[in-house]
Order: sequence, then structure tokens, then C-alpha cells
Amino acid sequence: EIQDFEKLQTKVNECLEDYNSVSKIRMELVLFTTFIQHVCRVIRVLKLPLGNALLVGVGGSGRKATTTLATSVAQYELFQIEMSKGYGMNEWHEDMKRMLMKSGCADLNMVFLFSDTQIAREAFLEEVSSILNTGEVPNLYANEDKLEITEKCSKGANNAGKNGPAEIFAWYVEQCRKNLHIVIAMSPIGAAFRNRLRAFPSLVNCCTIDWFHEWPPEALSAVAYQFLSRDKELEFEENITKKVVKLMVDSQVTVQDLTERFKTEAKRHFYVTPTSYLELINSFVSTLKIRRQVVQKAQWRYDTGLNKINDAKEQVATLQVELNELEPVLETAAQETGEMRERVEAEQAG
Repeated sequence: EIQDFEKLQTKVNECLEDYNSVSKIRMELVLFTTFIQHVCRVIRVLKLPLGNALLVGVGGSGRKATTTLATSVAQYELFQIEMSKGYGMNEWHEDMKRMLMKSGCADLNMVFLFSDTQIAREAFLEEVSSILNTGEVPNLYANEDKLEITEKCSKGANNAGKNGPAEIFAWYVEQCRKNLHIVIAMSPIGAAFRNRLRAFPSLVNCCTIDWFHEWPPEALSAVAYQFLSRDKELEFEENITKKVVKLMVDSQVTVQDLTERFKTEAKRHFYVTPTSYLELINSFVSTLKIRRQVVQKAQWRYDTGLNKINDAKEQVATLQVELNELEPVLETAAQETGEMRERVEAEQAG
């Protein structure tokens, strides 16, 4: 048991920074207590002989991020398949061959992260179950693949007292089981989870199960606080940030309580995932920025109108001054005009 949690949190944060410094895709994670506990569990499983894990939780609960960080801390290599529209059994078998030969021939510690969203065919999960049980996939290797395996593994197998092709291949399979750790991320929602566990018992028998439950209030608070503090455009004062964070946490907890009530009264499940909480935060931030833009635009129009009114007022004042200065001149001109008119009329009359 960890005695100094702050020291552990600092160390995990350093590991996260190390990962982000070398990875093409950064992970912006909030290291709250529950997440760090999951990371430590996965690390312990990966360090066990034949250590495999089944991470059970709804989408967005942090299963993939946990595995990625734990793999980095354990200094293993992470392997994932890349799903595409035309991804089928041939592509799957090529990926499995590449992964197994890298872990078995190159003696490289690897972690295979496999999610239930990647199960395009149930045969994928069947072959993962086979790897968990025996360390290999039946009929996966062609003759040239077996020759390559024999060539690459003969030295290590001979050192272990294995000489024939069959013994060398058996040694290779044992190396695969020793070096390859499988982490399966699955969601408990729906009947598919139960059916798959019944169909493939090795998912339970050969894996350590880690349940990802709802985030506790302190985790919700830490996530919201980091998201709001990280966005420099918001420019919140500290007391306002605390009030907004409390509002978001209370909203999430209230909805979770309502789902329990809905389950009790209507006998139906409604899942509130961490993803929905992150969407709440992002919606708040985006809506706030939009409203601020509206207010700033209205303020700009108001300020512009006031400036124009002030300019007009100054121009009127200037014209008034000029008019006052011209008033005596106008009076003199009017007087001269009157005298000239009288003189002209007199001349005409004479």
C-alpha cells in the first residue's frame, strides 16, 4: 500500500510528461486518485508472468489511457490494430503474425490493447482467446513463416536445450506467452458482454479483471478544474472557477442519482458516462465563448455608436463657435445690405 500518495502522484505525472515528450499524440490527462489506482493495477498485472488484463467500463472511463500510460511506465511496447473500412481476416492475421513474431523472435515485451469496438468479427475475439490459452493462433503461420521463426529462434532455443523444428517452435510459443501481455477493454452495457464471457471463458480465467466505475466527485472536480484552468481565454477568477466546478459536479452527481431512480422505477438502464461529463464541460466552455462574442459584438456596436454621437457633438460645438464668431460679421453685412437697398431704391425713385 502506498503511504505517500502525493509522491506517487508526482512520479506518475513525471511518467506522463516523459510519455508526451516522445509520443506523437499527447495525452492531456487529469491524474486523480482513482485513475492512478487503475494505472498501478495495470502495471502490476503487466509485470506478472503471463499477466493479462480485462478492463471493464463504459466508454470514456479511461481504459485506453490507463493502458497506454501503464505500458509506458513498464517500458513495454504498445500494439494496437488500426481499423479501416476493408479490415478483415487477412489484415487481422497479418497483424497477429507481426505482433507475435516481434514478441517471440525479438524477445520484446509487448502489450496488445484490444477493445470491444474493434471486434468487427467474433473470430477476432476467438483468436485472442486462443492466444490467452495457448500463446498461438491455430493455422496462422505458412511454411515460409515457420522457416523464418526457426531461423530467428534457433540460437535462443538451442541455448535452452531445444533443437528440433518442433521444439524450436514450441520454445517460440512459450516466448510469445511470456513476452506478450493482452489487455482487453470491454463495456458491460448490453448482452454482448455476457455472451462473450460465456463463449470465451479464457477472458475471465486468464485475465485479471479491473472494473472502471463512475468517477467519484473528487475526480469530477479535478477534471473540471483542470479543463477550466487550462483555457486561458476564459480568464475566470478563482472564486468563480470554484463555483462553476461545483455546479458541474453537482449536475453530474444529480443525473447519476436520477439514473438510479429511473432504474428502480422503470426497470431500465440509462448510463451516464465520463464522456458525457467531458461533453458538459466542453459545451459550457463553447457556449460561454459564443455568448461572450455576442456580448462583445453588442458592446462594440454600442461603443461605436457612442463614439459617433460624441464626434457629432464635438462637430456641432465647433460649428456653434464658428457661428458665434460669424454672427457680428453677418449683422454688419445685413446692415450694409439694408443700407445699399435703401440707396438703390432712392436712386430708382429719383
